[in-house]
Amino acid sequence: MKENSNEIKMNIKKSLVSMVAACWLALVPIASAKAANGSIEAMCGEKQCVQDLKVSGALTPEIGVFAREITIIDYAKQVGHFGLVDLTHKVAGGLDGVLEVQYILGLGAMPSAGAQYFQVVDELSFYVLVKSSLTEPIYGGILASVGYTPFLTQELGLTFNVENVSNLSSKGHELSEQRLRAGVTISNKLQVGAAGDIVEQGEEDQTTYNLGGFVCLKF
Repeated sequence: MKENSNEIKMNIKKSLVSMVAACWLALVPIASAKAANGSIEAMCGEKQCVQDLKVSGALTPEIGVFAREITIIDYAKQVGHFGLVDLTHKVAGGLDGVLEVQYILGLGAMPSAGAQYFQVVDELSFYVLVKSSLTEPIYGGILASVGYTPFLTQELGLTFNVENVSNLSSKGHELSEQRLRAGVTISNKLQVGAAGDIVEQGEEDQTTYNLGGFVCLKF
Protein backbone atom coordinates (compact mmCIF):
# COMPACT_ATOMS: atom_id res chain seq x y z
CA MET A 1 0.00 0.00 0.00
CA LYS A 2 2.85 2.37 0.86
CA GLU A 3 4.49 1.70 -2.51
CA ASN A 4 1.23 2.46 -4.33
CA SER A 5 0.74 5.61 -2.25
CA ASN A 6 4.28 6.79 -2.99
CA GLU A 7 3.83 6.06 -6.69
CA ILE A 8 0.63 8.09 -6.80
CA LYS A 9 2.32 10.99 -5.01
CA MET A 10 5.23 10.84 -7.47
CA ASN A 11 2.83 10.87 -10.44
CA ILE A 12 1.04 13.88 -9.00
CA LYS A 13 4.35 15.71 -8.56
CA LYS A 14 5.37 14.88 -12.14
CA SER A 15 2.01 16.14 -13.41
CA LEU A 16 2.35 19.42 -11.52
CA VAL A 17 5.92 19.90 -12.79
CA SER A 18 4.74 19.24 -16.35
CA MET A 19 1.96 21.81 -16.01
CA VAL A 20 4.34 24.49 -14.66
CA ALA A 21 6.90 23.76 -17.39
CA ALA A 22 4.20 23.98 -20.05
CA CYS A 23 3.15 27.40 -18.76
CA TRP A 24 6.71 28.76 -19.01
CA LEU A 25 7.19 27.32 -22.52
CA ALA A 26 4.01 29.03 -23.68
CA LEU A 27 5.14 32.35 -22.19
CA VAL A 28 8.63 32.37 -23.78
CA PRO A 29 7.58 33.38 -27.35
CA ILE A 30 5.79 36.49 -26.13
CA ALA A 31 8.25 37.63 -23.48
CA SER A 32 9.26 40.55 -25.71
CA ALA A 33 5.73 41.46 -26.79
CA LYS A 34 4.20 44.78 -25.81
CA ALA A 35 1.06 45.03 -23.68
CA ALA A 36 0.92 41.29 -23.04
CA ASN A 37 -2.29 40.01 -21.47
CA GLY A 38 -4.07 36.71 -21.12
CA SER A 39 -5.88 34.26 -18.90
CA ILE A 40 -5.40 30.96 -17.12
CA GLU A 41 -8.32 28.60 -16.56
CA ALA A 42 -8.63 25.42 -14.52
CA MET A 43 -11.59 23.18 -15.35
CA CYS A 44 -12.26 19.95 -13.46
CA GLY A 45 -14.96 17.45 -14.37
CA GLU A 46 -15.87 13.87 -13.61
CA LYS A 47 -13.27 12.48 -16.07
CA GLN A 48 -10.31 14.88 -16.06
CA CYS A 49 -8.89 18.30 -15.20
CA VAL A 50 -7.83 20.77 -17.88
CA GLN A 51 -5.54 23.79 -17.58
CA ASP A 52 -5.90 26.34 -20.39
CA LEU A 53 -3.32 29.14 -20.57
CA LYS A 54 -3.67 31.94 -23.14
CA VAL A 55 -1.27 34.87 -23.59
CA SER A 56 -1.28 37.51 -26.34
CA GLY A 57 0.65 40.66 -27.14
CA ALA A 58 1.77 43.04 -29.90
CA LEU A 59 5.23 42.89 -31.47
CA THR A 60 4.46 45.94 -33.65
CA PRO A 61 1.26 47.93 -34.35
CA GLU A 62 0.55 45.51 -37.23
CA ILE A 63 1.96 42.21 -35.97
CA GLY A 64 0.63 40.32 -32.97
CA VAL A 65 1.54 37.08 -31.23
CA PHE A 66 -0.63 34.60 -29.36
CA ALA A 67 0.32 31.47 -27.40
CA ARG A 68 -1.96 28.80 -25.95
CA GLU A 69 -1.04 25.80 -23.83
CA ILE A 70 -3.58 23.16 -22.78
CA THR A 71 -2.59 20.52 -20.22
CA ILE A 72 -4.93 17.62 -19.50
CA ILE A 73 -4.65 15.33 -16.48
CA ASP A 74 -7.08 12.48 -15.95
CA TYR A 75 -7.69 10.66 -12.69
CA ALA A 76 -5.32 7.87 -13.69
CA LYS A 77 -2.64 10.60 -13.63
CA GLN A 78 -2.10 10.44 -17.41
CA VAL A 79 -0.94 13.79 -18.80
CA GLY A 80 -1.54 15.24 -22.25
CA HIS A 81 -0.30 18.51 -23.77
CA PHE A 82 -1.40 20.68 -26.67
CA GLY A 83 0.29 23.97 -27.50
CA LEU A 84 0.35 26.55 -30.26
CA VAL A 85 1.93 29.87 -31.17
CA ASP A 86 0.32 32.27 -33.69
CA LEU A 87 1.82 35.22 -35.54
CA THR A 88 -0.90 37.53 -36.84
CA HIS A 89 -0.83 40.42 -39.31
CA LYS A 90 -3.62 42.99 -39.58
CA VAL A 91 -5.40 43.00 -42.95
CA ALA A 92 -8.49 45.17 -42.43
CA GLY A 93 -10.85 45.84 -39.54
CA GLY A 94 -10.99 42.72 -37.40
CA LEU A 95 -9.50 40.50 -40.12
CA ASP A 96 -5.95 39.14 -39.68
CA GLY A 97 -3.71 36.75 -41.56
CA VAL A 98 -2.35 33.96 -39.34
CA LEU A 99 0.76 31.77 -39.33
CA GLU A 100 0.54 29.06 -36.69
CA VAL A 101 2.71 26.30 -35.29
CA GLN A 102 0.95 23.83 -33.02
CA TYR A 103 2.42 20.99 -31.01
CA ILE A 104 0.66 17.84 -29.88
CA LEU A 105 2.42 15.33 -27.65
CA GLY A 106 3.38 12.36 -29.77
CA LEU A 107 2.80 14.12 -33.12
CA GLY A 108 5.36 16.92 -33.00
CA ALA A 109 5.19 20.40 -34.55
CA MET A 110 2.65 21.14 -37.30
CA PRO A 111 2.74 24.50 -39.17
CA SER A 112 -0.39 25.98 -40.73
CA ALA A 113 -1.69 29.23 -42.24
CA GLY A 114 -5.08 30.88 -42.40
CA ALA A 115 -7.15 33.87 -41.37
CA GLN A 116 -8.98 35.02 -38.26
CA TYR A 117 -11.75 37.52 -37.58
CA PHE A 118 -12.63 39.12 -34.26
CA GLN A 119 -15.51 41.48 -33.48
CA VAL A 120 -16.95 42.96 -30.28
CA VAL A 121 -20.40 44.55 -30.16
CA ASP A 122 -21.30 45.89 -26.72
CA GLU A 123 -21.22 42.82 -24.41
CA LEU A 124 -21.10 40.27 -27.23
CA SER A 125 -17.82 39.01 -28.74
CA PHE A 126 -17.27 36.79 -31.78
CA TYR A 127 -14.10 35.07 -33.04
CA VAL A 128 -13.46 32.64 -35.90
CA LEU A 129 -10.21 31.09 -37.22
CA VAL A 130 -9.91 29.05 -40.41
CA LYS A 131 -6.58 27.38 -41.22
CA SER A 132 -4.89 24.70 -43.33
CA SER A 133 -1.66 22.78 -42.71
CA LEU A 134 1.47 23.68 -44.69
CA THR A 135 2.96 20.17 -44.59
CA GLU A 136 1.82 16.60 -45.08
CA PRO A 137 -0.54 15.23 -43.97
CA ILE A 138 -2.91 17.98 -45.11
CA TYR A 139 -5.61 18.91 -42.62
CA GLY A 140 -7.93 21.84 -42.00
CA GLY A 141 -9.11 23.44 -38.80
CA ILE A 142 -11.95 25.74 -37.76
CA LEU A 143 -12.26 27.45 -34.38
CA ALA A 144 -15.30 29.56 -33.54
CA SER A 145 -16.07 31.26 -30.23
CA VAL A 146 -18.98 33.38 -29.01
CA GLY A 147 -18.94 35.16 -25.65
CA TYR A 148 -21.50 37.22 -23.75
CA THR A 149 -20.45 39.14 -20.61
CA PRO A 150 -23.20 41.43 -19.27
CA PHE A 151 -22.40 43.36 -16.09
CA LEU A 152 -24.97 43.48 -13.28
CA THR A 153 -23.04 46.04 -11.20
CA GLN A 154 -19.70 47.82 -11.54
CA GLU A 155 -17.89 44.84 -9.99
CA LEU A 156 -20.15 41.86 -10.70
CA GLY A 157 -21.27 40.39 -14.00
CA LEU A 158 -22.25 37.22 -15.81
CA THR A 159 -20.19 35.29 -18.34
CA PHE A 160 -21.29 32.87 -21.06
CA ASN A 161 -18.94 31.37 -23.64
CA VAL A 162 -19.20 28.68 -26.30
CA GLU A 163 -16.11 27.54 -28.21
CA ASN A 164 -16.08 24.95 -31.00
CA VAL A 165 -12.94 23.42 -32.51
CA SER A 166 -13.17 21.12 -35.55
CA ASN A 167 -10.35 19.29 -37.35
CA LEU A 168 -10.79 17.83 -40.83
CA SER A 169 -8.52 15.68 -43.00
CA SER A 170 -8.69 13.90 -46.35
CA LYS A 171 -10.51 11.11 -44.51
CA GLY A 172 -13.22 13.50 -43.34
CA HIS A 173 -14.07 14.53 -39.81
CA GLU A 174 -11.28 13.81 -37.33
CA LEU A 175 -12.28 15.59 -34.11
CA SER A 176 -14.57 18.29 -32.78
CA GLU A 177 -14.76 19.74 -29.28
CA GLN A 178 -17.23 22.14 -27.72
CA ARG A 179 -16.24 24.01 -24.56
CA LEU A 180 -19.21 25.48 -22.67
CA ARG A 181 -18.81 27.96 -19.80
CA ALA A 182 -21.41 29.81 -17.71
CA GLY A 183 -20.80 31.70 -14.48
CA VAL A 184 -20.07 35.01 -12.82
CA THR A 185 -17.35 37.60 -13.39
CA ILE A 186 -15.85 39.50 -10.46
CA SER A 187 -14.02 42.80 -11.06
CA ASN A 188 -13.57 41.80 -14.72
CA LYS A 189 -10.69 39.56 -13.57
CA LEU A 190 -12.03 36.41 -11.94
CA GLN A 191 -14.58 34.06 -13.48
CA VAL A 192 -16.19 31.11 -11.68
CA GLY A 193 -18.94 28.80 -12.80
CA ALA A 194 -20.17 25.61 -14.46
CA ALA A 195 -18.34 24.01 -17.37
CA GLY A 196 -18.81 21.25 -19.90
CA ASP A 197 -16.47 19.83 -22.55
CA ILE A 198 -17.96 17.65 -25.31
CA VAL A 199 -15.73 15.76 -27.76
CA GLU A 200 -16.81 14.00 -30.98
CA GLN A 201 -14.03 11.90 -32.48
CA GLY A 202 -13.66 9.95 -35.73
CA GLU A 203 -15.98 9.45 -38.68
CA GLU A 204 -18.54 7.78 -36.40
CA ASP A 205 -18.48 10.79 -34.02
CA GLN A 206 -17.85 8.85 -30.82
CA THR A 207 -18.92 11.32 -28.13
CA THR A 208 -17.46 11.82 -24.66
CA TYR A 209 -18.40 14.34 -21.96
CA ASN A 210 -16.54 16.03 -19.12
CA LEU A 211 -18.91 18.05 -16.93
CA GLY A 212 -17.82 20.08 -13.90
CA GLY A 213 -16.79 23.59 -12.91
CA PHE A 214 -14.15 26.16 -13.81
CA VAL A 215 -12.13 29.03 -12.39
CA CYS A 216 -10.51 31.55 -14.74
CA LEU A 217 -8.15 34.40 -13.87
CA LYS A 218 -7.44 37.18 -16.37
CA PHE A 219 -4.17 39.10 -16.26
